[in-house]
Amino acid sequence: MASNRVLQPVTARGWRAGFSNLFRKENRDWWGTRSWLAQAIIWSAILIGILATVLFAPLDNEPSLILLGGRSTMGLLIFFTMAGIALPVGAIIMGQEEVLDEKRSGTAAWILSKPVSRVAFILAKVVANAIGILIIMVLLEGALAYGLIAAVTGHAFPILPYLGALGVLYVNVLFYFLLSLMFSAASDSRGAAIGIPMAILFGYQFVVGLAPQLLEIMPWGLTNAGTNGGLGSSIAVAMVLGQSFSVWPIIATILWCGLFVAVAVWKFNRDEF
Repeated sequence: MASNRVLQPVTARGWRAGFSNLFRKENRDWWGTRSWLAQAIIWSAILIGILATVLFAPLDNEPSLILLGGRSTMGLLIFFTMAGIALPVGAIIMGQEEVLDEKRSGTAAWILSKPVSRVAFILAKVVANAIGILIIMVLLEGALAYGLIAAVTGHAFPILPYLGALGVLYVNVLFYFLLSLMFSAASDSRGAAIGIPMAILFGYQFVVGLAPQLLEIMPWGLTNAGTNGGLGSSIAVAMVLGQSFSVWPIIATILWCGLFVAVAVWKFNRDEF
């Protein structure tokens, strides 16, 4: 009982100093409040709502359904296309708030006056948000979409390829979250933290038209329809349907994510508060 009344010392040193406490704090922001519930409701209303509208629509355009492979394939295409756009928008908004707001309010300076490393400050935000994004924005919405498609069409896609496709979607969402977080840590401009990731997300068609080889090193082909060759295909959809796809955009996007974290840590380490 005596040990319960005594504060337990934190022995972590170096870059890990303060990570566990900061990680618990960031986790509480997700799970200790109703934030997770609000996120779940918002994304379910958007993604599953749109998917349900399409799946329950009357079959007025039967030839196009046949061309896409049927109603279940159409539902798969709609979900990954919409999720590949809507979720990154939410991730960008989340990412730009993570560091910039705390720098402007003075919270970051106050936290860093404690025995906390700047590396731990950034990594705690990255890890906690990566877990929240995975569970609420990707796995939950993916499970709801899978169940809805199976219930309406009577066709259930293979589980493992579908989970792989959700992994592709997750990497896509992380790319935009970490890109926004990097600009949030590296600058004091909210416009840069939001505007540049949004421009990359929505402006890819103009860039690809000039340099289509960029599809191999950017995340645009992961979930966007028509970017993996053939009508309506993307890497995520191709993975579920057993079609061929290139792994290089997946590898490149993971490398980009690592680079964004490294730049955020490097720049944040050099800021003065």
